[in-house]
Amino acid sequence: MRRSPWFLLVLFALSVSCSTSSSPARQQGDTAVPSTADGPEATTDTAENTAADAAVDSAIDAAAAATDANHADAALPSLPDGSADRPPCVPISCQQQGATCGTIDDLCGKVVACGTCKSGLVCQSATHTCVAVATACGGTEGCGFAGDSCGNSFACAKKCAVGSKCVNNACVPCSEIVCTGRCGVIPNGCGATSDCGACPAGLTCDAVTFTCAACQKKTCASYPTGTCGTLSDGCGGVLSCACPTVKPSACTNVGADCGKLSDLCVDGKTIDCGTCASGMQCTANHCVACVPTTCAAVGKTCGSLSDGCGKTLSCGTCQTNEVCTNGVCTGCTPTTCAAAGKTCGTLSDGCGKTLTCGTCQTLEVCTNGVCTACTPTTCAAAGKTCGTLSDGCGKTLTCGTCQTLEVCTNGVCTTCVPTTCAAAGKTCGSISDGCGKTLTCGTCQTNEVCTSNLCKVCIPKTCEGLERTCGKIDDGCGRTVTCPGCSVLEVCLANGSCCQPLTCDTFSGVGPDGCGGTLNCPGE
Repeated sequence: MRRSPWFLLVLFALSVSCSTSSSPARQQGDTAVPSTADGPEATTDTAENTAADAAVDSAIDAAAAATDANHADAALPSLPDGSADRPPCVPISCQQQGATCGTIDDLCGKVVACGTCKSGLVCQSATHTCVAVATACGGTEGCGFAGDSCGNSFACAKKCAVGSKCVNNACVPCSEIVCTGRCGVIPNGCGATSDCGACPAGLTCDAVTFTCAACQKKTCASYPTGTCGTLSDGCGGVLSCACPTVKPSACTNVGADCGKLSDLCVDGKTIDCGTCASGMQCTANHCVACVPTTCAAVGKTCGSLSDGCGKTLSCGTCQTNEVCTNGVCTGCTPTTCAAAGKTCGTLSDGCGKTLTCGTCQTLEVCTNGVCTACTPTTCAAAGKTCGTLSDGCGKTLTCGTCQTLEVCTNGVCTTCVPTTCAAAGKTCGSISDGCGKTLTCGTCQTNEVCTSNLCKVCIPKTCEGLERTCGKIDDGCGRTVTCPGCSVLEVCLANGSCCQPLTCDTFSGVGPDGCGGTLNCPGE
């Protein structure tokens, strides 16, 4: 039977203990009673026994502290001779962890990809399995957004009603604003506000914290480097400080600096990890120093060439009777119109120039660079009485117009009986009378909409009915309605609800602002 290295280590320590515990006094208990006959020898024996006990206790404690052999960082004690017995790390597979998507830690220092989810499914962070969006949102009543294990966000189906807001994927009633120690008109995150009054004379109400303080004007530069988003200007207003671009977590998880990666959670999706700075190039998703090439280095003498580092080189031009082919000048013998047998139109000389080979005479037409005789037709010969017609020799003929109650069809006038709005059963909009004219059939009344030139009763949609507090809606009756809107410091989400994003006053680090944006706030 193969013994655990910890078992062997403890046995070794016990053997040390037994070999040094020969004193009769040791056999009586933990406390040795020295004999007057033995004197110093008994005292030395007692010290050795105490050291042995400590070695046993230390070995046992170390064995208990390192029971997980798969953690490479776990401290493994050495044997007394200085050698270490470290068992090999056994990686945990996706199958063993029950993971079917995203990435996992194999507990041996590597990240393993477990697959992607098909369209309509989300890789759940907690289980690393593909589930429906509704499941990731906590059920069909889930609101807001759900994230997958790769940092992607998915909108949940539920929209919170007016008077409630989405917190942790659940619609909760909006709470009343407590005005104690606060000032100004404070939004409750649900479209409503509470007026907490003005500040005493000499003080200003901060537009972010809603507290009274002396005015001290600030700019974005007044805040620590990296602080961004909506910030207080210190005198009752707000600043909009641009946030730096934050790379997707899928890129940072694998240390990718640039280029594109396949999303490890969503089937067929790619993630853009950005570009490299000037003088750098993206190689295997890492920015490395770029060594630009030259025209001479690649043997180019003409045209333009990429230097491989984001710039375009001009490698020169060719001389007369030379042509630039793949960046190299080669000799060229130009042709002529006569040599090519062309008498009209234009022709390339084969060396980068365009030749004009002449024009044709009357009753001639240029066909493939050669003038050929042409017999023009007439409207009468073609049997046309209206409209326009080509004479076949490069000119356009006008064949006349039709009389009233006639229409030109394929160049021939035919009798036409015009229709009316009433005859066509149309009550609104415009229609053709079938004889070349446009009829106006009227307009619809309020709460009616013109559909296929017929007025139909329309019940307009409202912001309240659509559970929207901000943004614009189509009322379904041909009008655009602007909903009441959000209060100061709130943003309007795509679902028409108001959201008050977090600010750096209440948040530190890099993370979502709770309203679809990203905050980058330095720590304390």
